[in-house]
Amino acid sequence: MSLPCEVAVFISNYTVIDPEVFKLWVDGYPSTEAVNILHKKESKLVPNMPIEILAADVLDHYRTYNMFEKLLHYPVKLQTQIAFQLKSEIRNFLIEKYYDLDDSVVREFLGNKVIFSRGLIEVTVTAQVFPKTKREGRQDRRKPAVLISSV
Repeated sequence: MSLPCEVAVFISNYTVIDPEVFKLWVDGYPSTEAVNILHKKESKLVPNMPIEILAADVLDHYRTYNMFEKLLHYPVKLQTQIAFQLKSEIRNFLIEKYYDLDDSVVREFLGNKVIFSRGLIEVTVTAQVFPKTKREGRQDRRKPAVLISSV
């Protein structure tokens, strides 16, 4: 007795990056919330688009971005890796957006002498920018440290 099985496979030379979905991923939105946000936008452009198709696309992008995350911690490795075929503009976009800081957080850092472990919490409260997930909170602590140490 065999069970029916359906498999969909897509093979491509270049990795496709959707800037809107990448921004939602970097901002820490869970995939379900990202689907809802995009569905509200897309329903105006494509009125009869099934949400299941959008959800599958977003999940595919999120899986790809999760595989990129280790490489994004070391931008030089992202430049030299061969697992993902990325155009140089796309690599630069990924690195730029991943390490992008919120303007209000930067103003707060530059305006205060910050004791890093306690200061970051004070800065996020004053700037009213809060991490949406634990992953984003860890990234936000790492990003200013990298930028400050390079100055």
